[in-house]
Amino acid sequence: MQADNLRPIAAGAELQARLIAQGVMGCLAGSSGAGASSAPSRGPALAEAPARIPQLHEMEQREVEISRAIGMELLRQTAASTLAGLL
Repeated sequence: MQADNLRPIAAGAELQARLIAQGVMGCLAGSSGAGASSAPSRGPALAEAPARIPQLHEMEQREVEISRAIGMELLRQTAASTLAGLL
């Protein structure tokens, strides 16, 4: 797996994937809770802590930026479609 903004290093993304898979397999097997697997997790240990985890206000700002970009693209496509219909 590759690192992303939530898990800045690949080992963190891999560990999350293993935990999710372990939970899914536990659900499919009819197990419940943290005791879904009797074997200890063999996923990679993090060699070091992530450099920095984004703060809430940074994530909110990113959401605003993405929403604004989507709105501008929608407006651009609508204008282009309207102009094409007039020609």
